[in-house]
Amino acid sequence: MNDLLPILVGMDVFILGYPHGYCSNPTIMPIWKRGSLATEFAIDIGGDPKMYIDCATANGMSGAPVIAKLTGMFPLEGKENDFGSRCIGSDFCFLGIYTGRYTDEITADKESDIFNAQLGIVWKESVIEEIITGKINELV
Repeated sequence: MNDLLPILVGMDVFILGYPHGYCSNPTIMPIWKRGSLATEFAIDIGGDPKMYIDCATANGMSGAPVIAKLTGMFPLEGKENDFGSRCIGSDFCFLGIYTGRYTDEITADKESDIFNAQLGIVWKESVIEEIITGKINELV
């Protein structure tokens, strides 16, 4: 993650996956589905290092990387009040891995409610790094 750029609720995020197995033929590149960050990035959900995104996702997207896109003029982290320390342009930042859609007990049994809350679950980059580091240390 880029520590200099602020990750803010409501910003654009992209899930790079294969909804229902679709891809951008003939190159077999993933489809970029757009959403927005639905919860504060700094706050974990239920004590777990995950966040919600507002998005219309589909089967086949689990395990997809989720990236944030910052476009325009924005302050650098820690320098929000210093107008001279602002960036103009676009940047991308890896946030984590998409693992599925949020469902609650009220609507989980209603197959016809395909939109449900339209909240996607993303496990944060930090937990992905912990898993990889743990596995590497286990092998050493």
